[in-house]
Amino acid sequence: MIFLNIKLLEEKLIKDELPSKHVFIYFLISSVLLTLSTEINPAAESVDAWFRTFELLLTIAIVIVFSIHFFNQCRSSGKEKRFLEFYFSLGFVVGLRLVVFMFLAGILIAIFLLIVLPDWDASDPLFELIFGTALSLVYFLLLMRSFQRVTQAY
Repeated sequence: MIFLNIKLLEEKLIKDELPSKHVFIYFLISSVLLTLSTEINPAAESVDAWFRTFELLLTIAIVIVFSIHFFNQCRSSGKEKRFLEFYFSLGFVVGLRLVVFMFLAGILIAIFLLIVLPDWDASDPLFELIFGTALSLVYFLLLMRSFQRVTQAY
């Protein structure tokens, strides 16, 4: 299993050396984490239902648009049968790298905000919407870059 080395994963995908067992594990871990992240959200009760619906629809739209783009990249290179293999394995590693980076950056940002703005409240729904959307876009842009490297190698 490859957890953080995106270049090695891309090489294995290009050479078709990634075992299907690993792809299934990437899929399984991603599914469990996604389910847990949507079910365990303490802010969900404190936010207006219409706002939560808008946030959910925005997230779904971003996922659909980028997923269609990724599939078209695979189709243009003749690898549409390997789309899910690319999607789950690259998505897992890119997501894990982003989580590690955001965790480390979040600690530094939190310390900075506590010093500069001690009364600032990060639980504002609008801030969560903007931050969540921006984070989703960064994730999919990083994933797009990996998809391009893997599909253009053919």
